[in-house]
Amino acid sequence: MIFKPKALSMAMVAICSAGSVVAGGIEFDRLPMSMMFETGNYVSLAYRSTSIDASDNLYSPNGSMYVTTSTITPSFKYQINDKLSVGLTRYRSANVNLSYVGKGGPFTGVTFNQLNAALPAIALPEANLNLTAHTTALIAGYNINESISVLAGLKRNEAEASGDIISNPYGEFVASKETDNSYVVGASFSKPEIALRVTAYYESRVDITHPMSATGAVAGLNLLAGAGTFANTTSALPETLTIDFQTGIAADTLLYGSIKRALWSNAHIFMYDGPTTAGKMAAGLSYADALTMVQKTTHTNSTTLNLGLGRKLTDKWAISASVNYEKGTAATGESLLATTNGQKGITLGGKFTNGQMTVTGGVNYTQLGDKTVTSFAGDGNFTSNSSTTIGLKVGYNF
Repeated sequence: MIFKPKALSMAMVAICSAGSVVAGGIEFDRLPMSMMFETGNYVSLAYRSTSIDASDNLYSPNGSMYVTTSTITPSFKYQINDKLSVGLTRYRSANVNLSYVGKGGPFTGVTFNQLNAALPAIALPEANLNLTAHTTALIAGYNINESISVLAGLKRNEAEASGDIISNPYGEFVASKETDNSYVVGASFSKPEIALRVTAYYESRVDITHPMSATGAVAGLNLLAGAGTFANTTSALPETLTIDFQTGIAADTLLYGSIKRALWSNAHIFMYDGPTTAGKMAAGLSYADALTMVQKTTHTNSTTLNLGLGRKLTDKWAISASVNYEKGTAATGESLLATTNGQKGITLGGKFTNGQMTVTGGVNYTQLGDKTVTSFAGDGNFTSNSSTTIGLKVGYNF
């Protein structure tokens, strides 16, 4: 036997997941599918904190506009019998938390008539966005035989957003918390004597419709003429295909990794353009024909790769190192919500085992690809940017 699965198994993949930046669109944490392959019953609590250092020459020259984000992910797996198990987890599936306020850019003190002479001189003191999505997943696993298992589950996705933006809509807005259901299906092949396991799973697309409201002095600019209301905002998470793999390659040594394909080009945020809609209605069009929605994101399809090595040092200690890579797909853009283009990084991790308890930790440093963003004030060149993530996970088998 080359490798004992019990010694290290998917722990190193868990380190990578807890400690790496998941790029592509606005995804944050991944579905922790590895919980379904833990021995017996299992419960865990994972902590993650990500800081993104991103700035440019125009819109945020005095520091990063991204706010440090921390999350806690609980997971539970119950082994019903030798064939059947169920798992339950809740994680932050998407996140955008940024503010251009006080970063030396053009936003503080900007007035609408500076941007558009047709609008009144109303100050716009802030430019920020806080968008979050959380997913609760219930998954069932069934072992067909010692080598093949299948997975299927339901996901409940909830998202909300608030912010202060310069157009479409103007000023402060709130997109209320709403939900949508989706599903996950997959299969796994394993060869325990060499710690080989390959798992592939598909996650369906998520579409959420949010009633929207605005506050502050500029709220009236967004209202439909004679309608006194807003059109709904829509947000989306893409359909994805993930392949996780691991195999023993020498005594107490594990090769592991993952490939994730996400179709972000079909998953965007759309918001309501009040002035354009009102203008069309004034020209005689009905509300249905005049309604104008604006795509606020410019995501492109992404393929994210992770590859690493894990090494068992003693019965209690193991270490790992991995690299993550995503090819850039858009070196230019028009959205200040998308200021990076691809990634490459490294994760260092370790695992401590004491009886039935495990403690896994990792630190990831990722260089973010350069991007030029053209917005109302000109070209912003986002270069030499990076992110740092720390992850800690405590698990217990029983």
